[in-house]
Amino acid sequence: MVEVMMDFLEHVYKLELEHEEDKAYNKVTRHLESLLAKEKFYAVNELLKAVDLDKIEPWVQRAFLASTFPFKDKLPHRTTLHAQILSEIDKLQGPYVADSLIGDLI
Repeated sequence: MVEVMMDFLEHVYKLELEHEEDKAYNKVTRHLESLLAKEKFYAVNELLKAVDLDKIEPWVQRAFLASTFPFKDKLPHRTTLHAQILSEIDKLQGPYVADSLIGDLI
């Protein structure tokens, strides 16, 4: 499972490096929704722990939160990830942008 998770994340990071943010966003969304549909909450939670926010833009970071929002109560690390993303966006673009981008996904 760890190897598959890391392969997935590496592919997302590669898309980011190639400035393919929309493709990266879609890949994250499809992958997480697939896992969540199978109720693989542990795997999703581990993925949320493993994502390196320094390697992805705020728009793609948002995909991790938007896709998992309906299951937030089953994903303990999601709250921590939300706080990390909010802080990161706040530093880069200010509190207004941070709140407008992910404020509603808490």
